[in-house]
Amino acid sequence: MAKKSSAKDAYDSLIFHLHQAKRAGDQKLARYIEKQLSALQAKVDKRLTED
Repeated sequence: MAKKSSAKDAYDSLIFHLHQAKRAGDQKLARYIEKQLSALQAKVDKRLTED
């Protein structure tokens, strides 16, 4: 049975890949990952305010 990933798992993964992209000098990828982080944060904030 597959484990359902949590928002924390997604956040940790995005942060890891953001650091990798910045270390590699890939600004386009870094900006994309930052947008994904913002979208995830908005989704989490929305869920927190619904409760």
